Amino acid sequence: MLQEFARAQVGGGNDTIIFTVFGSGLLRVSANGGQPEELTSPDLERGELGHQWPQILEKDKGVLFGIVTSEGSGRIVILSPETGEQRELFVGSDKARHLRSGHLVYAYEGSMWAVPFDLEKMKLNGSPIQILDGVSSQFTVSETGSIVYGANPAAENTLVWVDREGQVAPIIDVPGSYWTPRLSPDGRQLAFNGAGDIWILDLERGTRTRLTVEGRNYWPLWTPDDSRISFASTRSRSIDIYWKSADGSGETEPLLIRDPYPQIPLSWSPDGQHLLFTEIHPKSRGDIWVLSCTPDHSISSVIATKFHENWAAFSPDGDWLVYDSNESGRSEVYVQPFPGPGKRWQISPDGGSFPVWSTDGTELFYRQRDGWIMSVAVETEPVFVAKDPQRLFEGRFTRSFDVTSDGQRFVMTQSVEDSGALVTELRVVLNWFEELKRLAPTGK
Repeated sequence: MLQEFARAQVGGGNDTIIFTVFGSGLLRVSANGGQPEELTSPDLERGELGHQWPQILEKDKGVLFGIVTSEGSGRIVILSPETGEQRELFVGSDKARHLRSGHLVYAYEGSMWAVPFDLEKMKLNGSPIQILDGVSSQFTVSETGSIVYGANPAAENTLVWVDREGQVAPIIDVPGSYWTPRLSPDGRQLAFNGAGDIWILDLERGTRTRLTVEGRNYWPLWTPDDSRISFASTRSRSIDIYWKSADGSGETEPLLIRDPYPQIPLSWSPDGQHLLFTEIHPKSRGDIWVLSCTPDHSISSVIATKFHENWAAFSPDGDWLVYDSNESGRSEVYVQPFPGPGKRWQISPDGGSFPVWSTDGTELFYRQRDGWIMSVAVETEPVFVAKDPQRLFEGRFTRSFDVTSDGQRFVMTQSVEDSGALVTELRVVLNWFEELKRLAPTGK
């Protein structure tokens, strides 16, 4: 099945078409006909399923394309047709477009993001900024600055409780754009991302309070004493980590400003002295770091490889870390001692991501690659032992989730429509470049 093609005057005036079919690499053929030539082929050992959405860049700079991976994260790459060299730009999407405004734009988890891009130096020139909500991966942008995109039917969801048998009960049944729900340590409140802001829901009274009003804000995380919420925000040029009192009083304060790459807060140590975070780097992808909240405010690397590590969490006693990594070619869940060194254990045998500890530290939960929520009984004393994973339930639930202190209920976001539903609405925005430059300045 032909997926998409790019056509441009390449080299000595030859009219060339670069295209791909489902599950293949990039192919090149003359517009006058002839035998297609293979430009790339998927690297099966790295979990690549196919190369897609090619775009021939201006000035014969190369071909921008996406890589579909078995773990679902995707990668954006530039190919030099002359040398065959591939330069990876970032992880997290498998379709991006370069615009004459000086940006790369791409769709990720129901939103469109933009990052300044230096075409001459062929490198990113800033951090990603979310610019549109409710966007499917189907979009196109004209040379004059108009955009047409498919409204994402799965972008709207609800917040729900799910028990261990998969029975669902609503928390917020009015559809919206809800992500990354996080229960407060006392279990009485729920923080979540809603359309670019952090909200607090009182689970007993059902009242909602907006915590943030500036920039785009994501990935809320309670401090162990319930007093503050840390989160990532675009209120500065890059995506940095801030925090604010959970009751909304006082000012939002920067917790970690570390240009130019995005940081995502992941987990607080039980004593509140250390914060795990992921730094997204174009070359090293996702690395796990720890910020010390003692007076020295030091930062140190925990897990830094050429692979993508994410969603790390402290165990309830603070002696262990769980995280996911794609080093095997797909995302799997691992546990290792903190601060280390020590042996590492693989928890998921058949793909896994978004791990969560039970409050008592005797159980791990994660999402299997086929959508099932899995449970693994573990022991940490006198040595670490992990039992075989057990299936709990599956459904139209989006990625991250949290679990109650008794381990009997999960708070999740449930898609209003089947995630495989077809786009039924196209939206057109005229003169979009002006808004894009305002939201994501290129510095030019």
